[in-house]
Amino acid sequence: MPLSTIWSQAWEKFWNKNWSVGVLLTLGLSLLSLIPVVGVILSFILSVVLNYYALQVWRSDAPVEFGQAFPPLISYAKILLGALIIGLIGGGLVLPIFYMRELMSVNLLFVLAGLIIFVGVVTFYFFSYFILEREAGVFEALRGSLTILLQNPGKSILFILTLILVNLLGLLALGVGLLVAQPLGYIGGAGFYLTHRPDSSSPKLA
Repeated sequence: MPLSTIWSQAWEKFWNKNWSVGVLLTLGLSLLSLIPVVGVILSFILSVVLNYYALQVWRSDAPVEFGQAFPPLISYAKILLGALIIGLIGGGLVLPIFYMRELMSVNLLFVLAGLIIFVGVVTFYFFSYFILEREAGVFEALRGSLTILLQNPGKSILFILTLILVNLLGLLALGVGLLVAQPLGYIGGAGFYLTHRPDSSSPKLA
């Protein structure tokens, strides 16, 4: 499925399947991110909810109600563990670069670090969808996300770039546009995942 079709369907589904739930969740995520420590934990929980909401919106034939946006409790633990593993991998790759700071310019240092982070985001961006939709294990989900990248390298990179662009456009609209851009981005991610995951079957969501 072309990216243009994914984004157009993401917008149609967002608008027609109770867009207010996505906006409300995004507003909560934004407000909680301003609270130290506890806010970070609650923001993580809401980000998982938004991923699950996005899957529901893409797959459901009816409007998605607020109560349908919350996944099973085990999903949060799995996604947290996966995020920690990704962080350790990223840290293990980035830290050696900073130890070589005397051998390269500051600009090159940050370019290389940014490139590693971007590659990490593209590689593991879809792992949470595997957990939420298929009840996959953490390593199975990480491997599944890597498989999507290896099978669709150019398209995966281009999707992440368009996702960044969508959020930047939302930010430029005095930040208010993010209330639409962020849930739209989650739905677009769900659409990309569902149309590019290795197994094309469609089991029920957990």
